[in-house]
Amino acid sequence: MQKKLLVVLGTFFFLLSFRGFALDGDEARPLADIEKELKVWGTDILTHDSIEYKIALNERFIQRLKTVLKRADSYDYPFDSLITVSRISPADNSFRIFTWQIVDKEKNCRYYGIIQRKHFFGKNQHRIIVTELRDNVDYNVALESTPLTKGEWFGAIYYKPRYSDYGVLTYTGTFFRQKALTPGLKKEKVKFYVLLGWNGHDNATQYKVIDVIIFPREDSSKIYFGAPIFYAGTGIPKHRIIFEYSDNANFSCNQAFIEGKKSKKKKLAIVFDHLAKSNKTNPTSNSWDYGADGSYDALRFVNRYHDQRKGFFVFQKNVTVYDPSLKKYDPKVIQKQYEEEAKRLKQYNLDLKKNKPKSDPNSNNNSTNKPK
Repeated sequence: MQKKLLVVLGTFFFLLSFRGFALDGDEARPLADIEKELKVWGTDILTHDSIEYKIALNERFIQRLKTVLKRADSYDYPFDSLITVSRISPADNSFRIFTWQIVDKEKNCRYYGIIQRKHFFGKNQHRIIVTELRDNVDYNVALESTPLTKGEWFGAIYYKPRYSDYGVLTYTGTFFRQKALTPGLKKEKVKFYVLLGWNGHDNATQYKVIDVIIFPREDSSKIYFGAPIFYAGTGIPKHRIIFEYSDNANFSCNQAFIEGKKSKKKKLAIVFDHLAKSNKTNPTSNSWDYGADGSYDALRFVNRYHDQRKGFFVFQKNVTVYDPSLKKYDPKVIQKQYEEEAKRLKQYNLDLKKNKPKSDPNSNNNSTNKPK
């Protein structure tokens, strides 16, 4: 008890010592100077031994970063040295999203984020809007079919997809809504900003998530997470896809090239490992026993109409992943990789499917070809 009190007091006096320069004057100080200090804080938030210290310092980090991101000159500043913070944006540069975590070895990991975006009003006029995100939504089965607001964020560290120059994937769709004053439907275009993220959760389970962020035109203060555009094997669309798997297993979810269903033309899709149950004979086993079984599934965006909407993702099972950089491959190398994969999965009591994967360049002569 005495030791814990000393840690709390030490944290208090440490943070108090920063009052003189942490926030005062950040509206005018050089961004490079502020970035250096935020880098030190960010490292401590991730690696320090005291959870009390990390939580207290994180609150200061959030407030300070929000203050800085409200500055007009910060919008195009890269913040490259903040290596503990993910920073991604879409091709149109309409927003940036910063995400990071606090690792609590005794409890669940905690996730935080900040969205910085430009809101345009009038001709060539805009203001910067900064929105804080906190991970306060627990996973449940219904979460995949539930739209969320900025106050109901399912926390994750978002990462840049492969074969993309940008961290946020952008898809354009169309939907129909009821007209306000007259009968009939109004057709509107919408941009779906798709995010790929990872959540370490706890010592037993981790998640990967495919989510969508939407900024409605009618109200600039609102942010929505999720959209009914994922048809994952059922006729009812999901708002997001969440994969729950063992903390001891590897699971990849990334962008990759696959063959079309009706043609041999290679197309980009969101590709992920197929999860399979462990073959343990444990009556109490649960979802944390799931891991990759060596095959891949995908979500492919199609630009056609369905349910008064144009543009959505369809599920495709057992896809063949293709790496365009590999024009030649050796089937013997493919076989060796298959055997190594089977050996690795055996450590987790998982079995590859009876049918071996096709001998295709995407079966990985190069380990970087595998979606992560």
